[in-house]
Amino acid sequence: MSNGADWTEGYTSEVDYTMGFYRELSPLAFEFAAQLRGMQAPRVDQAFRYFEIGCGHGYSLNLHAAANPQGTFIGNDFNPLHVANARGLAEEAELSNVTFLEKSFAELLEMEFEPFDFIALHGVYSWITRENRQQIVEFIRRNLRSGGAAYISYNSHPGWAPVAPLRRLMTEKAAREKGSLQQRIDASIALAEALDGAGAKYFQMIPSLKTRLGQIKGQNRNYIAHEYFNQEWNVLYHADVVQEVNAAKLNFIGSVNVAEQFDQFAVISAQLPLLAAQPDPVLRETVKDFLMAQQFRRDLFVRGAMQIPGALAQPRLLAQKFVLQVPRAECTMKVKIPIGEGNLDATVYEPLLDRLAEGPASVSSLATRPEYQGKQIAEVYQQFAILCAVNYVLPTLPADGEADRRRATDRFNRIVMQRAQYNSSYQFVASPVTGTGHVVDRLDFFMHDLVGQTEEQMVKAVAAELRRAGQNLTKDGKVLSDPTDEAAELATRVSTFISQRLPLQTQLGLVSARGGKQGARR
Repeated sequence: MSNGADWTEGYTSEVDYTMGFYRELSPLAFEFAAQLRGMQAPRVDQAFRYFEIGCGHGYSLNLHAAANPQGTFIGNDFNPLHVANARGLAEEAELSNVTFLEKSFAELLEMEFEPFDFIALHGVYSWITRENRQQIVEFIRRNLRSGGAAYISYNSHPGWAPVAPLRRLMTEKAAREKGSLQQRIDASIALAEALDGAGAKYFQMIPSLKTRLGQIKGQNRNYIAHEYFNQEWNVLYHADVVQEVNAAKLNFIGSVNVAEQFDQFAVISAQLPLLAAQPDPVLRETVKDFLMAQQFRRDLFVRGAMQIPGALAQPRLLAQKFVLQVPRAECTMKVKIPIGEGNLDATVYEPLLDRLAEGPASVSSLATRPEYQGKQIAEVYQQFAILCAVNYVLPTLPADGEADRRRATDRFNRIVMQRAQYNSSYQFVASPVTGTGHVVDRLDFFMHDLVGQTEEQMVKAVAAELRRAGQNLTKDGKVLSDPTDEAAELATRVSTFISQRLPLQTQLGLVSARGGKQGARR
């Protein structure tokens, strides 16, 4: 962004962006996504350099810096409030490997940096001018090392095509209203609802718009402001993005969304031959976007893409460990995938999940088990990858260096747990095992301090904490006003925490931040 009278250049600054965490920004997610394609990306088990463009409040960058002290992280955002918040969290968590800049894109081009292994931007590409997109590509060209990875996510066609007129309607209405941006957004939503109620043919022609409008109405207004009400709002085709980043010598690798790397999860079986018949990779992605009605792409590029040599592939596949990211009891064979729902083969995946319930496992650790005798390494690795695709499992960082990572994540998580008491945006804590973030419920934060007490004592303590905070317990979206119902629900939650979530959080290295490591007494 150039230095002009209006430093925002049409980007919404009246309200700050939401305090979001995005796991797809994890450096290990980039390496794993490339590895699934058989391609090389920078290794994250050694020193690396990472730059995030448009880092917002820096929650994701700070968390990943805590979980990856072997890396050097730099984040940039043009909004001074975002940068101040990001720096504040880094200072409180004593993170010495992260720096935040408040620069325009043009100003970044005037600076000199050591080459980066990773450059990432999440969503920003859709909300800026073509000139600014060119400046970002030039920044990548100058500063991404050969073999480095670039992650660019953006709103995409054709999925956004039906919604674009609705967005235009709302921005036209908001531009003519008075009051705060939130008030103008509410007025624009009310106009859209009135049109729907009046039987506007636009809504009749696209029945899904009613659902979309309901979703918009229920979303955080700060998020809505940045998602829909920027002056620049560009929905892009994959082919156009590939053409733009070609100036930085980037080669498209694949989606960081693991599920989308499995065609059988992304499109229905009858569409697979049509997809397979597209030899050109750019056209293939475009056809896939049409089959999926893709609205948001998470594209990974590498500057100088190289295949992993066969001599190296097998040792890396054997050594890669995986860990559960949800309790074993929640891992059913009916799974959610991009095309809707699917079913896993119980004879294949139940034993694998049972093994993972015991702790992190690698392909090599399964080689001696009877049920895996005679199986190819690539086949077993594929099974782990499919469990990642359905969000049951994540790859882990190597055990070497975990002690250093744990010290950094303990400090960071302690600050997050403190902030969570008065700000519900702080829901993610850092794992020294996976190198990324995991959701921890606010009550779980509190219950970590109670571990070692009886379950009855824990129930009473949690009830007292809810009363102190002036909060009500809810179940199925309804407030539990009856003390007996509340006590019964709390007993269930405490029991589930002790039997399911606490063991998982211990495996992920999330527990030691508050010192709770022993189970509650029955």
